[in-house]
Amino acid sequence: MAFKHYDVVRAASPSDLAKRITQKLKEGWQPYGSALISTAGYGAEFIQPVVSEGSISSPEEPGNRPTTSAPSVAPEYYYVIALAGQSNGMSYGEGLPLPDTFDSPDPRIKQLARRSTVTPGG
Repeated sequence: MAFKHYDVVRAASPSDLAKRITQKLKEGWQPYGSALISTAGYGAEFIQPVVSEGSISSPEEPGNRPTTSAPSVAPEYYYVIALAGQSNGMSYGEGLPLPDTFDSPDPRIKQLARRSTVTPGG
């Protein structure tokens, strides 16, 4: 059971929370855990986490989703940032020949070698 979407339903009263959860259930969401009450801020707030495994249907409302637009022209320049840190000792040494498993580094990551040596696969 892998949840792909997470959301939180908030309401000012239990009856309002029930209405909002009913709407979320119709859209394909399911409750996750139990509802809780937050007293931080101005009065009580009823909160229920909800999750969804697959695609969800949301009502079409203006402002429901952010609008995105693709750039009309490719940028004239790109920022290139070279990273060479000390994260787990991966930025120094000759490198380890790891098999093709989940432990192998991403092919986009290249190890920096000492003494002008060649790293396996890098």
